[in-house]
Amino acid sequence: MECLKHEHSVRKMAKSLEIKESVFYQWGRREGARKEKRHEEEKLVEDVRRVFDAFRQVCGYRKMTTVPAA
Repeated sequence: MECLKHEHSVRKMAKSLEIKESVFYQWGRREGARKEKRHEEEKLVEDVRRVFDAFRQVCGYRKMTTVPAA
């Protein structure tokens, strides 16, 4: 529905799919939150890799929890 909302009204698409319009808009808000969470997770992965490489790829949980993120 997202890619077609510029060609057709959300109301008509929702009616043809037998869903409420509000469901479409709720989905859009949740999708935004998912993208934000994904971005935060990607940043965390980058930080972990940076610390891992800084310690020549020898690193246990103690180093990972005590080294501050840059």
